[in-house]
Amino acid sequence: MSDTGDPIRFVDNDLFGYMVTRGRGEIARRRQAPIAFSYFKALKDTPTKAEFAARFPREGKEEENPVPFEVEVAEFIGKLNCILYENVGKFEEREIEENVKKILKIEERGGKRIYKIDDEERARRIRAFSETLLIPSYVLPRRTNSLNIPEYIAALVVLSKKGPLPVFQYLDYDFENEKVNTEKLNRLLERKEIKNKIKNNEVEILLIDYSSNIKEVPEGITKISVNEAIEKITSFL
Repeated sequence: MSDTGDPIRFVDNDLFGYMVTRGRGEIARRRQAPIAFSYFKALKDTPTKAEFAARFPREGKEEENPVPFEVEVAEFIGKLNCILYENVGKFEEREIEENVKKILKIEERGGKRIYKIDDEERARRIRAFSETLLIPSYVLPRRTNSLNIPEYIAALVVLSKKGPLPVFQYLDYDFENEKVNTEKLNRLLERKEIKNKIKNNEVEILLIDYSSNIKEVPEGITKISVNEAIEKITSFL
């Protein structure tokens, strides 16, 4: 068994990469994922508590006893970092099979031949992923008695024309005042490289305020809605 490694038919192969083995002595065909995630980490030490439950016997097996179990859970404010590179729907020659190359568009980049899916389909994939991540439209691992759906407080979206920037540490939470730490956002804008890139229109910094608790947004950061952010990400990439 092995991965299909078909990013044209399967969107997850495009977004999250793959490795297709080819047997002994053969170099595997692989794709580096254009989406990178950090760990989902709590912003401060968080105690855990145990939830207790039991598995009861099925109908017709009343003579069996319930089986108790417990799951450790923690409710916390955490942060997830994500980098979305521009090569969604774009592939190097070594990443795809010869028969697939015939149905893709070709563009030149730095002396390399890049194969590309249809622009409309590429935009659809970027938009679908952005919607899933930013709305959010997913469920974390289940608890014993309820679905574990994340509730967002704020999201910092940075559109950078020349690669990722050191911005992740500046989105933080002020636990004493129970709000987003705007002082740290100001520190982000004080960085010389960030100032220069904003001035040269190489970077756009957006803030989504899910909880509507951010009253003063630092100058240089634009406060927008989720849908506006998704449209900007899609058109930018």
